[in-house]
Amino acid sequence: MMKRTVANLYGIKGMYNVHSWYGLASFMERYERVRRCEKYNKCEYEKKHIKCKKIIKRNDVIRMQETRFQISETVAEKVIDVLLTRDLVHAFRCNGVPMIYFDD
Repeated sequence: MMKRTVANLYGIKGMYNVHSWYGLASFMERYERVRRCEKYNKCEYEKKHIKCKKIIKRNDVIRMQETRFQISETVAEKVIDVLLTRDLVHAFRCNGVPMIYFDD
């Protein structure tokens, strides 16, 4: 069972004031490449409510983690998987490109 805090999350805890999984998701949501869906309006969405969410390409989130937290791509993928499991971020595909979206 995973702990509620980032206790030993690959050395991320405390960086950029991140102290919990929720805090990590919030930090990612504030990343400069996260945009409202207007930037991706050519996409077809299965659920209309996704149109209003803040979205980013999954690869951009991975690259951000690699540069900001100095972690490997594999670890960055695991971090995203944990955030998905905890329902703090959500995944979908846009024209075949894996995307992440955040709740408002």
